Amino acid sequence: MASARQFYFKATWFDEDSGCERCETGFIAAETAGDAYAHCEKFYGSEFVGAYLEPVADAIMLVDENVCHDIMEDQF
Repeated sequence: MASARQFYFKATWFDEDSGCERCETGFIAAETAGDAYAHCEKFYGSEFVGAYLEPVADAIMLVDENVCHDIMEDQF
């Protein structure tokens, strides 16, 4: 993805276990907002309701080391 951009997303999906909609936020690399939306659709599958997208940076987004460390511990 040579021309990728970073997009902030807030995805809404339907949680069948609780019977209500949920939201998750994050960042996704994609060439266009349409591509980022398609990635969200694929990730959430049939539970996907929609997503708010906002471009935030070209190609690489720099983040404070402590923030990166916290994300790595929490997510991976």
